[in-house]
Amino acid sequence: NSITISDIKQLESDESTNYDVSGIHNLGGGIEAKDISIKQIDGSNVKGTAARGLYMDRYGTYVAVDNLTIDTVKAQEADAFGIWNQGQTLFNHTGDNSTETVRISNISSNQDAYGIYTDKNGSNQSKNKIKKLSITNVEGENSYGIFNKADSIVTVDENAVIKNLTANTLKQGVHTEDQAVTNLSGSAEIAAETALFANGNAKIYVNSSKQGTVKLTGKTTRQGDAVINAVLNNANSYWHLTGDSTLTDLELSNNALLDMGKDSGKFSSLKVNKLDGDKGKINMDIDAGTNTNNSDRLYIAGTHTGNH
Repeated sequence: NSITISDIKQLESDESTNYDVSGIHNLGGGIEAKDISIKQIDGSNVKGTAARGLYMDRYGTYVAVDNLTIDTVKAQEADAFGIWNQGQTLFNHTGDNSTETVRISNISSNQDAYGIYTDKNGSNQSKNKIKKLSITNVEGENSYGIFNKADSIVTVDENAVIKNLTANTLKQGVHTEDQAVTNLSGSAEIAAETALFANGNAKIYVNSSKQGTVKLTGKTTRQGDAVINAVLNNANSYWHLTGDSTLTDLELSNNALLDMGKDSGKFSSLKVNKLDGDKGKINMDIDAGTNTNNSDRLYIAGTHTGNH
């Protein structure tokens, strides 16, 4: 069975601007379908509330779907969301595995825009289990591919693509805070001003299975006791570092590339707790004509193993 929602628009602005607009609002219980398609959600008349593709609010329980597509959610003077999950579970339509594919594209606002936004309802975690994820063209004053917070969990088993295909660079690819966990366990391609951001006691894992290919463009930011671990362990994996970055553990091996020369002629630093791997490649810029602030810098607070 399938569900298709298309061309939803808020009332004209002179009639009502007090309500949000959603393609699907799971207010209670669960939704089950093999395929769900949500397209053309127009919240341009929503002022100060929100426009959402799929809204899984605190009163519902789950959305069970094999293939989920959300294409075009727009807002004006309000935030726009592909998915807002507030304490529900997202999994496949039989409830025993991860959703096969989630495709989110063209989420836009003149305020903030989110591909996936997660929160929790009291003690109810937001749990999002996905095999293959694609988030493209999220554009706003602040734009996020994934914004994961408040003890929520986002797991992508096989492949995650998070980037804009337009001239407007995504602000943050994966934002994880509080005690939330984002695990991109397989391949990942992320391009953003800040590719990975974690604070508080949050955790981000990239290629934790060590079976994927990783393509990162942007900087990373780790604050407080947060953890960011990334594994780049094949010749097709790279990190194009574009500014000062921090993370916890980096494994760089088998001709994977850390390129610190992608920062538009600036000199950048990378601070890690641990650097592992063997035969990883590191490109760094240096200006021999000056003696201060003249090079990219790599700082390892803990241990370094292998040859790079």
